[in-house]
Amino acid sequence: MKHIRDEKEIFSKNRRPVGCEAFNFACHKEIECFTLCCRNVDIDLYPYDILRMKNHLGITSEEFLSKYTFTVFKDNPNFPNVKLRLMDDDTKRCPFLTEDGCGIYRDRPDACRTYPLERAVSLAPFNLPMRREFYFLVQQPICKGHFEEKKWTVKQWIEDQELKPFNDMNDLWVEVDIL
Repeated sequence: MKHIRDEKEIFSKNRRPVGCEAFNFACHKEIECFTLCCRNVDIDLYPYDILRMKNHLGITSEEFLSKYTFTVFKDNPNFPNVKLRLMDDDTKRCPFLTEDGCGIYRDRPDACRTYPLERAVSLAPFNLPMRREFYFLVQQPICKGHFEEKKWTVKQWIEDQELKPFNDMNDLWVEVDIL
């Protein structure tokens, strides 16, 4: 999820939001690109992601952060961005990737859950409670899931991927992150 102060910012990059129209997508073991998107990827983790993942693994937050993440400072110098640490080998794969796919699928992070969509949240000036959200279809060249027959609307995808609690919790983080 990205947060933006000016809606022009998201449209200036030749990005087209997905509105009510349907998009094609399916991911499954039989597709030739299965799990390739889980390699050499840049994943931001939000507090709710970390909570779900560390609980799934049965470890403390400190253990999770130490073993599976690293931090960087981006736009906001007051808050670090927490990133998923990939395996330090030739594959650069997600540490939770198994032959069958995601080993923590039920508690996978927001970025993985939202794909092939990307969510952006527009904040009103002076933190007025006027939030708009936008969804964009992300089409990575490596991904063949976009050529599958299954059709989705954004609303259907949000429901199917159980994104509402993630969106709700991440919206709370946006309030802190923009301070």
